[in-house]
Amino acid sequence: MKKYNHFEFDEDICIGYTTACDPFFIDIEDYKKVKQYCWCRDSYGYFVARVGSEMKKLHRLILPNVDIIDHINGDKSDNRKENLRPCTYQQNARNRGPRKGTKSGISGVSKFKRSGKWYARITVDGKHIFLGQFDDLENAKLARANAEQKYFGQFSRISALCGYNAGHDTGTRGYAKAVLAAA
Repeated sequence: MKKYNHFEFDEDICIGYTTACDPFFIDIEDYKKVKQYCWCRDSYGYFVARVGSEMKKLHRLILPNVDIIDHINGDKSDNRKENLRPCTYQQNARNRGPRKGTKSGISGVSKFKRSGKWYARITVDGKHIFLGQFDDLENAKLARANAEQKYFGQFSRISALCGYNAGHDTGTRGYAKAVLAAA
């Protein structure tokens, strides 16, 4: 017996639920092409369905013929067209989350054990740029956020957080409220 997902409609947004009750968001206009498959979340957090003998990612069904797709707000469950954009690999990597186990919760911010100070850095076009050392984590995060705005523009993580709200919680992805307010 084929499994199907449950869908709810809220104004111009369609909210789908996997069989494991994970929500995902699409535009109502994409409902007909999405509803015919049974979607689940893969180990990377993307929503996938079996299409023939292949696994198809939801965002690739919605934006076909685009090589690399960026989720603007970083939320892989938000597959509305306004949250998806074509990009280069380099642009997509700019708003990637921090590695697991990082103490700061932010890419490019780390604590130097010997001095106890926080260091901020950023890599732009293969060049490492030192942003400074700081006594507290918040100032290091702020330096990183300002550098992201300067070098990455619309592809910075801070731009996604400050300029975008999909009507559901996407989290702050490691940035403190003070950093978000300053941006």
